[in-house]
Amino acid sequence: MIGAFAFLLISDLLLFHYENTTGNAFAFISRISAYVLFVMVIAPELKKLKTNLFQKFIFVMVLGLNLAMLVMLVDMVPERFKYPYLDVLFYIYGMSMIIMVIASISYSNRYSNNTSFFYTAATLCLVFSDITSFIAYYLEFSEFYFPDRVFYIIGIAGLVKFSSLSRSHEAVSELESL
Repeated sequence: MIGAFAFLLISDLLLFHYENTTGNAFAFISRISAYVLFVMVIAPELKKLKTNLFQKFIFVMVLGLNLAMLVMLVDMVPERFKYPYLDVLFYIYGMSMIIMVIASISYSNRYSNNTSFFYTAATLCLVFSDITSFIAYYLEFSEFYFPDRVFYIIGIAGLVKFSSLSRSHEAVSELESL
């Protein structure tokens, strides 16, 4: 968790240089790294998750819809913000968010306790923060900077709470295969 928080801190510091292509790229890379580390924290517990064919089908459908929305978001970025590898970073960044949300919801379905609640709520708040940040910066609706910061602070607080809770829990048998 400390590594993920460190990457978020680096990403936040790089926001001072977000207008610079290099600063922007490293901010994306730092945020991607943080999200991957957040998923890796719960990955060992998700390996025990049992799924059936219907659940796999729903997963593929939801993933496909999210990828389609990601493509539309990338297309919304005005030309003046684009640089050669922005699209690639944006797609990787979007995929890391999608994977983090899928992992957190799976984690919540499997364990359904305070620990999973704080993790899921925190990761969803981080994603909402990123979406409102995209709207504020790239679509130039400055009103969205306020919800961006509120969601980000709640997300960080939730992750701090999650990291302070014990993770020696058992799966909820009724929800285990959801």
